[in-house]
Amino acid sequence: MNNHLADMISRIRVAIIKRATFVIVKNTKECAKILTKLYIDGYIRHLDSNSESIKIIFNYKNNMISLRDFQLVSKPGYKKYISVKNLRSRHNYDYDMYIMTNIGLLNKKEAIAENKGGIGILTIR
Repeated sequence: MNNHLADMISRIRVAIIKRATFVIVKNTKECAKILTKLYIDGYIRHLDSNSESIKIIFNYKNNMISLRDFQLVSKPGYKKYISVKNLRSRHNYDYDMYIMTNIGLLNKKEAIAENKGGIGILTIR
């Protein structure tokens, strides 16, 4: 599969539906960056990686996984640019978004604070 990010999101969605405590995904640079950011932001309890795979242990709050709805914004053939103006709009308050900017991967709050737009990677509700 060429799109490792889409594969990772599909595996995480299936694990969420099954109410699994962990899931194993392929170890790539893009996936590792995003999972590390999710770990820092508190969506993931623990990451355990080796050269081929990453084991994601989910963070549970009140018997529910923190990652409820997990969607890919941009696709390999279609990169969706998100401006700071769009990030600040009212209809974007109910979810968190991760954006790849020229200074690295930022969540929505960090991108607004830095006044940076970029390529939308994923959203979490």
